[in-house]
Amino acid sequence: MHLSLASPPWACYGLAVLRVQKLVFAWSRAFTLALFFDLKGARRTVPRTTCETYGRSARRRRYRGALVSVLEETVDTRIPLEEVELTIVSICEPVLNSLGFDCVHVEFNSGGEHGTLRMYMDHPDGVTLDDCAAVSRQLEAVLDVEDIIEDAYTLEVSSPGLERPLGRRSDFERFVGQQIMVTTRNAQDGQRRWNGALLGVTDDDVLMHVDGQTIPIPFANVKQANLKYEFGSQPPKQVSRGN
Repeated sequence: MHLSLASPPWACYGLAVLRVQKLVFAWSRAFTLALFFDLKGARRTVPRTTCETYGRSARRRRYRGALVSVLEETVDTRIPLEEVELTIVSICEPVLNSLGFDCVHVEFNSGGEHGTLRMYMDHPDGVTLDDCAAVSRQLEAVLDVEDIIEDAYTLEVSSPGLERPLGRRSDFERFVGQQIMVTTRNAQDGQRRWNGALLGVTDDDVLMHVDGQTIPIPFANVKQANLKYEFGSQPPKQVSRGN
């Protein structure tokens, strides 16, 4: 736009407003791109050497003087799984999450001519038989399309139950003080099965109280872990939806 000295005042005012709008638009676009690549770069630094469950939690942070809401990635490491189990988790967990359920643990046993795939899921309000049937249909459709398991197998979808599997670091943190059973991949002090009280979990070890001693079991050596239900003890209270 070209203005002469004879141009009316409102034309000069309009040109100034236009320039301000262009500056605001350019600044907003630059800010958005900077924030996007900042978050994208942060996600790339998250280690993925083991199977990890990613959750999103909203938080507020100050970014270049402005208070904005961003999504923060949280990592929940799983105990070491077989390659096929890692693939199954990466495919099935988003399906469970989209349906409102938590993927607790996955087990695949390929022994014999007919394998078994067990999927343990949970929900804050409990898991019903109808939930298991509905989720089973969804997972069967996805697994058939992906064709991960070549041989015949049976899919079993269930709640964690009384002897709940401990498949993630958060599970060990949640059930501190409970009696647990742990099976290790490699023998430790001459044995692979451990029974005792769960004391906690560090960056590297699961701590158990066994026969009056504190036994650290490397997290990377845990093959299977479950709560140990003792007859006569009070089971965890579950509230089924629909009641």
